[in-house]
Amino acid sequence: MSLPKSDRTRATEQRYQNDIEDWKTKSLIDVPILAKLSENWHLKYNEYPYDEKWEESLMYVYYKACGWEDIPVEDIIALHNIKIMLKTIYDKIAENGHTKASVKNVPHGHLLRGEK
Repeated sequence: MSLPKSDRTRATEQRYQNDIEDWKTKSLIDVPILAKLSENWHLKYNEYPYDEKWEESLMYVYYKACGWEDIPVEDIIALHNIKIMLKTIYDKIAENGHTKASVKNVPHGHLLRGEK
């Protein structure tokens, strides 16, 4: 199987693709919460980290499945404020868009630190 280009190591990307094929991935909603960033935004471990280029790869995840356009303005404002704070901790914040994300139904972004 040819692997897609990603910021994951070949081994992590292979595990991710195998888990997708075997229906072993879980919804980002079901990944345990490491910390609450606000009422509706949570810090979560990335089970398929961007470990090719980064030492640390976490995620901020909205509390429910929906489109970005369905998020109430107060939660978008909360995320904006969270990202201002997170920019002092993380080297890069990569927000997933509608077409780019492999997980399209749960708004989330990647928090990356420690460029290799």
